Amino acid sequence: MSMRKRVNVNKKLSKPPSHLFNVLKRRMNWLLRSLVVMGRRARLSRSGFVLPTTVLLLLIVSLVVTALIFRSLSRTTQVIGERQQ
Repeated sequence: MSMRKRVNVNKKLSKPPSHLFNVLKRRMNWLLRSLVVMGRRARLSRSGFVLPTTVLLLLIVSLVVTALIFRSLSRTTQVIGERQQ
């Protein structure tokens, strides 16, 4: 190899190509965008649990209140029946 060719090869190797920076920049942008989208998906999937949880909680509270009212009414009728005897 001639001296001139060696110098040209050394120059090319010592200086990184400009398209490499563009490729790296595009890859970093893609990575950051995908992370942001994944964060949104996680937030959206968690938001779907609010309504079912609220409905289940209201159902349990209403069943407990209904059971307490029924028990107190049955106990009242039992006490009234005992007093009349």
